[in-house]
Amino acid sequence: MKKNFQLLCVTFGVFLAACGKNTDDTVPPTILAQTSFEGSFEPFGVYQEPPETSKSFITIVTDPTAPDGNSVARVSYEPGVKDGLYVGGIAYEFPGNDQPKELWGQFYFKTSTNYVWHSIGQKLIYMCMGYQNPADGTSQTNHILGINSNHWIGNVEKLAPNIGWSTQQQTNSDLNQTIFTGVGEFTRGAWFKIVFHIRMNTPGQYNGIGRIWLNDALVVNASDIMWLNAGNFGGVADFRITPLWGGGGPDTVMETQYMYFDHVILQTGPFKGYD
Repeated sequence: MKKNFQLLCVTFGVFLAACGKNTDDTVPPTILAQTSFEGSFEPFGVYQEPPETSKSFITIVTDPTAPDGNSVARVSYEPGVKDGLYVGGIAYEFPGNDQPKELWGQFYFKTSTNYVWHSIGQKLIYMCMGYQNPADGTSQTNHILGINSNHWIGNVEKLAPNIGWSTQQQTNSDLNQTIFTGVGEFTRGAWFKIVFHIRMNTPGQYNGIGRIWLNDALVVNASDIMWLNAGNFGGVADFRITPLWGGGGPDTVMETQYMYFDHVILQTGPFKGYD
């Protein structure tokens, strides 16, 4: 009886040790930059385009509906804004030696309730990839996460757009890609959550990854993107919230309208619940 009791104690002790051991050896992702705009844009830089060319500005305002905290970034589109012009925004740059080969990002956005959509599309963020190769002058490539509006137009309460990636290869436009998918409805005045994941390709090959989640649902899952063209090196050079209104066509903003952003995070690995 005594021997059995000792055995039970030893077994119970092993069980407790196993329960107390942390078997999850996963290294948590490193947060590279984040802001919820609580009194500051930092660590992001801010740029305002000249009013005579863009008529658009970014500022921090109070919003009781903010996904995180009480403040958000607001981009205004004043009457006279024409399609495709640069607007006020924020940017975060990665030095050449620290350009990540893989990047996870998150942000929330919404429009004002009077927002008139452009007939071509709405850019949300831009990212430049790689850096110039001094041997042949290869320049960076621009890539856009945006909303494609080819099948809707104008002053609508709800819309059924496409969302996805557009690549802009500086040296050869024939290499450009447009990868979009339908995502149901956007409602003016409602917050939407975007999570994205990109991984660099072998330079010059179509094997890069680009994924987008909308409100926690995976809507774009591409593994054939050329982020870096041949002769381009590095990774993500910068991240910019630059919500250009349109990019072609005769549209002009007729009354002041807004786009809002909040809870921006850039990090090296997946967010909890994503993989």
